[in-house]
Amino acid sequence: MNENAKRRSPKRLLITVLALILVIGASVGATLAIIKMNTQYGVNNKFTAGTISAEIDEEFTQGGNVKENVNVKNNGNTGAYVRAVVIVSWQTKDGDVYPKAPVLGTDYKISGMNSGWSKHSDGYYYWASPLNAGKTTGMLIGKCEPTGTSPEGYTLHVEIAAQLIQATPKSAVESSWGVTIDSNGRIK
Repeated sequence: MNENAKRRSPKRLLITVLALILVIGASVGATLAIIKMNTQYGVNNKFTAGTISAEIDEEFTQGGNVKENVNVKNNGNTGAYVRAVVIVSWQTKDGDVYPKAPVLGTDYKISGMNSGWSKHSDGYYYWASPLNAGKTTGMLIGKCEPTGTSPEGYTLHVEIAAQLIQATPKSAVESSWGVTIDSNGRIK
């Protein structure tokens, strides 16, 4: 074997490797330049967390003794399931609560509830379908008024407490509230 051939072999190999690195580097650089040129300064993904917030809309008539037109509004930015509890008690003007609770049908009556509401065994009223952001449920209470005599110094006090839970994923409302969501997205 020729001595010159042995000496040139490592040089040729080094030149070949350097040429290959130069070609790969140029290809990668050109590809990145094309990608950057075809996208407007990269992709800018913005994510905003969903918010939910309930507002109770209600009216009082007959000197504040009758609660009317009660519904729940979703003030959040995403759809939500709604549930509410109606708490009825006898109270003084200072907020003292009578030890015996008023009885529905004897001491007071509630009328005008929208069919979208249903009372479950846990004591909550559930609005069957998800409520879109900015929307209001049908009437939870059309009218709630005393029908019997109240204990001396006490008046009927009706308080509504509402809860909302984000509609997606449905498993969140099922596990949190112990309800079942059917294939139409309605609480059963």
